[in-house]
Amino acid sequence: MSKMKQPKIPMQTIVRYIRDLSIVVAGIAVTLYTSDHVTGKSEKRDLSRYMNAVKLEMEENINTLEYAIERLQPSIKYAQYLNTHDRKSLDKDTLKYYANSCCYSFYGATFKTNAFEMFKSSGMMRLIADKDLLLLLWDVYDELDDVKDEFDIMFPIKWEDIKRETSLMLEGKEVEVPMYNFFRMGLPYDMLRPCETALEILKKATVMIERAIYGKPSDIHNIETHQLTDKELDKYLGVYVSDQIPEKVTITKANGKLFVQSNRQPSIPLEATEKDKFKCSQAGIIIEFIPTNKTMVLTQHGRMYHFVREE
Repeated sequence: MSKMKQPKIPMQTIVRYIRDLSIVVAGIAVTLYTSDHVTGKSEKRDLSRYMNAVKLEMEENINTLEYAIERLQPSIKYAQYLNTHDRKSLDKDTLKYYANSCCYSFYGATFKTNAFEMFKSSGMMRLIADKDLLLLLWDVYDELDDVKDEFDIMFPIKWEDIKRETSLMLEGKEVEVPMYNFFRMGLPYDMLRPCETALEILKKATVMIERAIYGKPSDIHNIETHQLTDKELDKYLGVYVSDQIPEKVTITKANGKLFVQSNRQPSIPLEATEKDKFKCSQAGIIIEFIPTNKTMVLTQHGRMYHFVREE
């Protein structure tokens, strides 16, 4: 049986087929590229919106923290007053003032987290390329939780003292030193410390988020802190002694930074946080200088120690 000849396809038809196929393929490719491009632009726009919402929320939380710190100041001053005087030298009018301003008052801090929670559930966080920023966002809200936890611990302690002293007053008995134990043990500092830590990290985070929104490079390590000139550090220098502990503390400076050193211990750098206040996070130390009195208050692990500079 002879083979049937296959009909020849005209070259013109083949060329037309390849051309049409190329057009279809190119159309699909353009469609896919355009879709991806539009999706990418849409996601970037949504990411900016979420980040801006978180930034606004954090700015509100900054205001809340600053107010809480302001409200804690009378308590801090009362604690300092009790720790720098013995019972016999306490002034009744001063005690009355602090009783009215901070002893029997309550104040707390409520923080907003809705924007951050929505950001987490949106899945947009996967688009953040800056991992330092991503970790910092989580740290911010962890710090706010720490502030709330600290207040939740301290308020019941304060409330128990208030109930005890109120019952004494109802019995006609005099309260010699209002809330002595609460303030003498430095508990207001335990409330202040997480507030200051959270405030510092919140301010850094808002700067980094703003830079990310506008496409600017952000570096958590290069965000400015409170800076002092070399001459301004001179008023803190010296050797400090305390009646509470046998150790001497020496304050020195080098390369525009303060350093603290106790007996036979290596010196460690201090970071300026605000006027007359320094900290070392690794050692858990907060130092507040009172240059006019040539004194300082060193707080470590919840304990507060008062020092006087030697002449």
